[in-house]
Amino acid sequence: MAHWGDVRSSITQFAPEDCWALRRGQEHVAGPGMLTPRCAHITENGKKGYVCMPLAAQGETLGILHLCEPNAAEKPQWLAERQQILRGVVDTLALALANLRLRETLRQQS
Repeated sequence: MAHWGDVRSSITQFAPEDCWALRRGQEHVAGPGMLTPRCAHITENGKKGYVCMPLAAQGETLGILHLCEPNAAEKPQWLAERQQILRGVVDTLALALANLRLRETLRQQS
């Protein structure tokens, strides 16, 4: 796990069943005024919104990218303007992780 910034809205380690994005294999968004269930790995319910996106490449789920918006109640469209960029970042990151894993496997085999 790595984090950026002061806000830590997720526990460090959790089971795959604790995240709706990992359960369903697609992004999961929750926040104030939304009728979606919150993931069990989220530590604060308050007015924060969040998105969990699975990092999947080559038919394998490698992890998740979890982003939190502390002021989601004041910014109802906080994700809409960034969603396409976020998907590109998640796809690129997942492919990079899969390639690193493959490179390490090949190195071990040689």
